[in-house]
Amino acid sequence: MNISLTKKVCLIVFGGLAFLGLAKWTGVAYQAAPVLQTNQDQGSLTNNQISNKSVESFVLSSSEKADIKAQLNVAQNNEYNRFKDKFEWIGSQSSLRGTSIAGSYPIDAEGHLLPHISIKHRFDYFMTLLGELSYEQLIELIKEDIKQSLEEPALSEALSLLENYQAYKYALKALDDEFSNYQVSLNDKTAIINRQISLYQEIDKLRYEYFELDYRLAFFAQDIADEQALIANLQGNDTNREEDKTKLSGLINTLELTSKETGESLFDLQVKEFGVEAAQRLANVRESRNELNTRVKEYLKQKEGILNSGLSTQDQSLELKYLIESSFSLSEQKRLNALVAMLE
Repeated sequence: MNISLTKKVCLIVFGGLAFLGLAKWTGVAYQAAPVLQTNQDQGSLTNNQISNKSVESFVLSSSEKADIKAQLNVAQNNEYNRFKDKFEWIGSQSSLRGTSIAGSYPIDAEGHLLPHISIKHRFDYFMTLLGELSYEQLIELIKEDIKQSLEEPALSEALSLLENYQAYKYALKALDDEFSNYQVSLNDKTAIINRQISLYQEIDKLRYEYFELDYRLAFFAQDIADEQALIANLQGNDTNREEDKTKLSGLINTLELTSKETGESLFDLQVKEFGVEAAQRLANVRESRNELNTRVKEYLKQKEGILNSGLSTQDQSLELKYLIESSFSLSEQKRLNALVAMLE
């Protein structure tokens, strides 16, 4: 397994293949017929060396943007608004402070935007700020970066491409909602693999819908190649897959240890090793885990108070039952004993 595939498996182990929600701003590929078309497209571009200069824009409607805002439910960052230079806020106040802006907007000799993965890296770098900034603030920030970086005609092309990328992410969220209702047994390996392949097929259809050939290949060809290898791995030798997971777990543990010993940001270390998107997924997992641990600690504190309250045994049981149900989801309730044991 090459390092690119290894990194992709890391996302499965620690973040999940289907983390497609708007707040995650991610995407995956698949192994099926459209991949063959993608490979043919790549050959066509290589042979002809022709790319479409214009970028057809898929602009989100006002209702779709309102829906995104409602789903994300992120308030305006007033501190950010006070900064005249928004990039100064990034460098001094945001979680990205101390990092270099990832990606770029390459142009050709005629001033047109060149299709390249670095554009996607640029968008994704800023999109990791979602949560620290509202959706509107985030998009305006990326637009400002484009305006400061480019002149016409590349300027208009990049702005159109950003609209497409937003529309694509919104469509991914709708697809994720649809597939979340498609449950399979964790013991049925064939069903799990078939579900993932079906998901990858639908995602690639979205790529064909929202991106022209050259941008589709620039943004997603490597993902598709990685996912083909990953599905083959899922269908193949389990021992090798477990060895890969062990290596990845060891690498992540090493990065965490390095961060503690040197004081360097763990996020920055993981960006260098896995890229911005993967590092953000790992950060999301850590944040979720820390938030759950905080709730478990608060539960134990309140539980102790109930047990020492002098209430009857029956009333204590009722109070504890209410405390658990109001503090944890059903899946968390099933894991509560294990979560408590981990903290003790």
